[in-house]
Amino acid sequence: MIILACDGGCRLTRKDRLGAWAYTIIEDGEIVASDSGIELDTTVNRCEYRALLEGLGAIGIACKGHDVRIISDSQLLIYQVTGKWKVNDITLQELKSKVLRVGGIMLHGCNVEFVWMARDNEWTARCDKMCNIAMDHYIEEHG
Repeated sequence: MIILACDGGCRLTRKDRLGAWAYTIIEDGEIVASDSGIELDTTVNRCEYRALLEGLGAIGIACKGHDVRIISDSQLLIYQVTGKWKVNDITLQELKSKVLRVGGIMLHGCNVEFVWMARDNEWTARCDKMCNIAMDHYIEEHG
């Protein structure tokens, strides 16, 4: 099984709304890919979607034929992408469409499961920490 864990975060700074995204891809208990980044003038929900999109882009063809579990501590992300919750925000509607399009390509031929996990899950906690480190680093460099 391949696990794609993702998270997004956001802080208000003196200058703007600073956001971060992070993902980790795990196969057989080992991290095979991980990344994080910054977004400016954003929201936490946009960063949650960005984290998933970045992770889907990184998962590549390595997942073909595998079971893939996508986990996040964001109920909004998991339940909107799976259709359990409505998406009212136009930007999130566009991001959901992109997730379904990219996911359909990258995860074609895989058994995919979307699972909400609490923040104390090992992998979601790791992604949360990565987001905070990225934002801390950005603030240190840019004020």
